[in-house]
Amino acid sequence: MSAQKRNLVAFVAIVLTGLSPHWASAQYQRTDAVIQANEAGNASREAEDFETAIQAYDQAIAMDDTFPEPHFGKAECLRELEDYESAIKSYSAATQLNQDYAQAYNGRGVCWRPIVCPVVERGRSNGCRGHLAALARLDLHSSRYRQVLTES
Repeated sequence: MSAQKRNLVAFVAIVLTGLSPHWASAQYQRTDAVIQANEAGNASREAEDFETAIQAYDQAIAMDDTFPEPHFGKAECLRELEDYESAIKSYSAATQLNQDYAQAYNGRGVCWRPIVCPVVERGRSNGCRGHLAALARLDLHSSRYRQVLTES
């Protein structure tokens, strides 16, 4: 992508979506190598070669860890590979860099379902009163959570 096109993308991002000028100016300053690595990741993801895509996204992140797009692309690949916890971390990195990144918030929510639902279903079968009661007792960092998750 040429510098002129990047300027236009940054301007449109500010005007049409209300994104912060900081994010748009950071987008404008991306090097061609970072953008090419991200685009290589996108192409591999489109071809469903998720391992290669993750490598390309990691390369882009190593060059510029303030660019939310490679974090999002990596998260999408990890979700496809059913590595939900790692995907959540990558989605979270994307949303920390761009707080308006609705697709990343959505992806993170999609990843929580296969993690939480088996625990909720197990809680229901043990006489738990609905989803909220099971979720209220859920400590995602406890060894008990890991045990319940592996048993279901």
